[in-house]
Amino acid sequence: MNKLKTVITLFILFFLTELVHAQNVVSDELKKEQRMQQSIYIVLAVVVTIVIGLFIYLFLLDRKISKLEK
Repeated sequence: MNKLKTVITLFILFFLTELVHAQNVVSDELKKEQRMQQSIYIVLAVVVTIVIGLFIYLFLLDRKISKLEK
């Protein structure tokens, strides 16, 4: 009877350990997904900054060309 209790206790502890480990894997996946989403926002911010810079440059260039034409 004593061995049976020991085996059952070890089985329960092993099962709980695996359950906790499985929760860590899920949180790691969520962290990876959050980092990917953050990196998408960073790339988007860089692209928007470059496009705005190009439009400002073209606008200023157009003004300079208009002044030269006059």
